[in-house]
Amino acid sequence: MNATSKEKLTAWLKRPRGSFGIVAAVVSFVLLASIATGFEGVAALVTAKPWILLGFVAISLAIGVVVQHRYTLLVGKAIFSPGAKGWRQTMERLSTWAKESNIALCLLIAVGVGYPTTLYFAARSVRTIVAACEVNLSDKLGLPGEGERSIPIASPLCACLSQLFLDRNGVLRLALFNTSVLDVTDFQGITEEDEQQCLNRVIPAGQLPTPQASSSQ
Repeated sequence: MNATSKEKLTAWLKRPRGSFGIVAAVVSFVLLASIATGFEGVAALVTAKPWILLGFVAISLAIGVVVQHRYTLLVGKAIFSPGAKGWRQTMERLSTWAKESNIALCLLIAVGVGYPTTLYFAARSVRTIVAACEVNLSDKLGLPGEGERSIPIASPLCACLSQLFLDRNGVLRLALFNTSVLDVTDFQGITEEDEQQCLNRVIPAGQLPTPQASSSQ
């Protein structure tokens, strides 16, 4: 074995380990899920029949295996192909691509972990805001705290106000609600116009209960 053959063997053993297969599998699954949910009724079908989701996973894994295999073949061809010229430059280029694919995988992992975590804390903040709003609204309207009338009025009204609060501040800021990172004054609050808008949307005209009316019943 001459020096060139030893160098090529060493280059093969130390070939760049790219993450093309994993990245391709993740991207394929996201695309399949996005296409499926884009059609009316398909999302409910996927929820009702989990095997469809498993099929998406299998297809994505197959695509990832094929992509990774093709990359490995490309590396082997660049090193061992008879008469190949400039294989060292080719390996440097493939090594750069492999590093970029690893960076892309790290970004996908960060997004995959950070996005649902942000949604979880934002949803928890919404539940906290809605619960406090219902209690406060029931007290202001003179409705019984555990009565049947407080639920149909307070729940949709507070849900409307929380949606406006979310639209105004964003998911990320709402995830940091009631934490030491952001102060209460850092959020854009609900105005009287917003309250009136939700009242008009939830409660029909002339049906808004008053403390006097509630106390007389």
